Amino acid sequence: MMRRIDSARQTVLNLSSSLDALSPLKVLERGYSVTKSAKTGDVIRSASQLANGDQLMTLLGRGRVTSRVEVVEND
Repeated sequence: MMRRIDSARQTVLNLSSSLDALSPLKVLERGYSVTKSAKTGDVIRSASQLANGDQLMTLLGRGRVTSRVEVVEND
């Protein structure tokens, strides 16, 4: 019975570590950022969502930045 409990405990620890690694906050800590429209809060996934003058909020691993779009280049 103890072996079974230890095995289950190890499985939970492994799954917890995997889940933690996928956390959006952990991704930000690795240097990535999430940029949102300051007006709507929508995540920006494409330059086509933006126009000159739009205000953006960028979430970083430590803090956030508010900026304004000067030029949009669609690929």
